[in-house]
Amino acid sequence: LFLATPIQTLQALAQLAPTAGFWQRIVFSALRILAGFLLAVVGGLVLGALGARWRWVRIFIEPAMQLIRAILALLWVRSANLSVVVSFTHVLPVVYAGVQGGIADTDSQLLEMAHVYRLPLITRLRYIWLPGIFPSFCESCIAAMGMCWKSGVSRSSACRTIRSATRSTAPKSPCPHPMCSPGRWSSCCFRRCCPPWPPGCCGP
Repeated sequence: LFLATPIQTLQALAQLAPTAGFWQRIVFSALRILAGFLLAVVGGLVLGALGARWRWVRIFIEPAMQLIRAILALLWVRSANLSVVVSFTHVLPVVYAGVQGGIADTDSQLLEMAHVYRLPLITRLRYIWLPGIFPSFCESCIAAMGMCWKSGVSRSSACRTIRSATRSTAPKSPCPHPMCSPGRWSSCCFRRCCPPWPPGCCGP
């Protein structure tokens, strides 16, 4: 693994900072990473609450949470949506575990009192469930945020590197078939991204 030195990194940053494309890519990646994070937070809250309410839901969800970070389907996700999917899969198990832990740590005596006095659901959520879940939920979100940014940025950078290498090694002459336009000939003929192959295309 070859890494640039700090001086080289600062020099490259000084060259890229005045350009508009540099900031556009930063905003592009940041918005998608935040979108994946927010979707995972909402999903973790909902799944954590459902798992605490029904045991069969928890039994069904927990194995999926153990495997969700190693989803092979990421290999077929479009590069524009890769940051969203990667951020979502890294944050969801952490938030789910935090919600489950907060619900488990809620004072059982308060829950028994609420049951005896038949407190409304809104009152239980406001004075019992939310104060019990909030500390664990905040800790899980803070821990997941760092993982989210690291994984989202690294996958975006890797995707751009692979795409640049593919373009640089592709032949210079376009596909002769009229259905393969100049903007998509390399993906059609060499990356096999648009099957079925049209008759006469230069693919195998």
